[in-house]
Formats: sequence, C-alpha cells, structure tokens
Amino acid sequence: MQDRLGQDPQSDPGRFFGLAPYWRLAYLHDMKTQFFGGGIYGMSAKRQLAVTSPQPLQTERSGPSDSLTDIGADAMYEYLGNREHIVQLRANAVRESRRYGSTPTNPFTGAVAPARATVRELTLAATYVFRQSYGITAAVMRSDSQDPVRYYPFGRTTSKVRYTELFWTPFGKEDSWAAPWANLRLSAVWNRFDKFNGGTQNVFGPFSPNASALDWFQIYAQVTF
Repeated sequence: MQDRLGQDPQSDPGRFFGLAPYWRLAYLHDMKTQFFGGGIYGMSAKRQLAVTSPQPLQTERSGPSDSLTDIGADAMYEYLGNREHIVQLRANAVRESRRYGSTPTNPFTGAVAPARATVRELTLAATYVFRQSYGITAAVMRSDSQDPVRYYPFGRTTSKVRYTELFWTPFGKEDSWAAPWANLRLSAVWNRFDKFNGGTQNVFGPFSPNASALDWFQIYAQVTF
C-alpha cells in the first residue's frame, strides 16, 4: 500500500529498504461450473525517508524510518456455467499499521503528528461476460486515514472511486482462431471520483478543483502474448 492519497509535507516518500517478508494463506475450491477462493495475507516493510540537506552540494541525506505492516483479506466467486454467461465477484480489504520515525508539527495549527496511524483500503468489484466476447466490470474503491499534520491540507485522506469498464474481445477466446496466441481486447474505461482528500469540493485547499475534476475516461486496445 502506498501514500497515493497523502504524504508527509516535510519529507518526500523516501525508499523501502531491507527485507519485506510477505505471506499468504488461501483456500481454493473448483466446482467445475463454479469457483471460489479466499485468503488472508500480510507484509511488513520499512521505509527510509529522504530529507533535504542544508548543505549546498548535498541534495538529500538519510532521514528517520517508518515501519509499515499490512494485514489483508480477499475473496472471489466465479460462475462459469456453459461459458455463455460468466459472472465474477471480488472483494479485497487491507489494513495497514504505521509506526513513524518522525513526529512533525503543523506550522499553522501547532498540532503534532501521531507516532502511529492506520490506513484502510476496501475494493469491491463485479464482472459479467457474455459468450466470452462482451463484458462489463464495475468496481468501488475506498481508502481512508486521518492525521492532522501528514495529510495536507485537511488531515484526512478519505477517497471513494467508482470504476466502470466496457470491453469486447473479438478474438482470443477458447475456441477462436489461433487461440490463445491471437487475441485482442478493446475497452472503454470511466473512472469517477466521488470523494478525494476527505471531501467533494476544493479537495486541495481553497479555490482548488472539486473531486469530480479528477475523473478520467480512456479507450484502449490490448494484445497479450
């Protein structure tokens, strides 16, 4: 998990160092026309912050380190049937505990950043495919954390994003020509921000854009080898 929604204004995100052990326990059950899978997982890492050096010939020096520990759970259900109608449901939740090596102070309010914080992410998604050719994916993603100092300008990162994709696979299906080598997928994606930086308006401060200004639409073609 990364600081996509906010970061310490007094230092850059820095770099990860040392070992970052990752583990996962999963259960998979194939019922021929249906499939279910779920599991729990975790990761632990340390991040070395980079702070601007006062020396004119040195741009950076080693700063304090942060400790990040992730615990997550995911689940997926897929209905295959006779391949004419395919439905897939997915859910993923992550909770990240952070121990910060620094506790900066907000220069405007005097608030001191906490030494510990929690970041949470939740993603729910559903996909429907007709005859392995036409499909739609809809997803909702939410992330939130609070810190009166590190997350500028409002001290919170609550965001909610809706993702919609329409796609068409003219060839590349199980029974198509030269499968699976010849394949093509055409997609149209609409990404909409219902909330960003904890709000819907002026999300970067006074007189700044609203959350909806971050929306984007994309059309692309994908070929896989």
